[in-house]
Amino acid sequence: MRNFKELLQHGQSFRHGISIVPTSGIAGQYYCEQKVEMEYVHGDIETEAKLEGEMLHEKLIRMSKTTLDDIISGIKKRKILVARFPIFAKFSGLILSGIPDAMVFIRGLPAYLIELKTTKGDTSRLWKDHLVQVRVYGLILEEIGFDCSRLKLVVVRIQRQGNIPENYKESFLRAVISELLHSEQTFATKTEKSTTHLVNYTRQDAITEVNWAEAYWLSKREPIPTRNAAKCRACEFGQMCPRSLVKVAGLHRFLGQVAST
Repeated sequence: MRNFKELLQHGQSFRHGISIVPTSGIAGQYYCEQKVEMEYVHGDIETEAKLEGEMLHEKLIRMSKTTLDDIISGIKKRKILVARFPIFAKFSGLILSGIPDAMVFIRGLPAYLIELKTTKGDTSRLWKDHLVQVRVYGLILEEIGFDCSRLKLVVVRIQRQGNIPENYKESFLRAVISELLHSEQTFATKTEKSTTHLVNYTRQDAITEVNWAEAYWLSKREPIPTRNAAKCRACEFGQMCPRSLVKVAGLHRFLGQVAST
């Protein structure tokens, strides 16, 4: 954990000239790899949904500032430690990085790895890209040297719309962790506003997912677009994306109208 700066100085460059591949980027590949490409080529585009999600996220995940040395000491000495800090590891041909929303260590071992996702829709659905993100976080922890044999991956999906009381926001993370520590939860727990999804960490699944994603970052192949037109309709890059399914469908309809006149 203390030697991560050495990874930053390795000098290797991946796709788009980046030296470290973010875990969120790998997760994004499982949503739509072409969208990941567009974000690097054209830059991030702010949307109302993103801003709402970011604001809610910051209020739900609140922690006191500390130092890396204090975190390491707490992992070693405290029975339970909840922390949030950047993690880095070299795996295969990539340097991976990310900042999980919360990590719960029990007697020195990572027990729960928590990621919060906001949505305007049904919270009970666990999407592939969300699961990939926490799996890769687990792989990074394992490559750092932690024993992850009992690690649980937790994806908490919460509705971002509606009036959420401030006291609910302030106690949200503590309530989620308390539920994890004191219940026999094995898969998912649903409330009116959120669903907590729980999955066992499996190293092989994480390796398989990173191995598929790696070829893109090493420029061994071009980005693969989604096959789901609904994703294209909701995408902020829809009007400029050369592989948009919505634009292709519209062109086909136009050509059909021309042919029939």
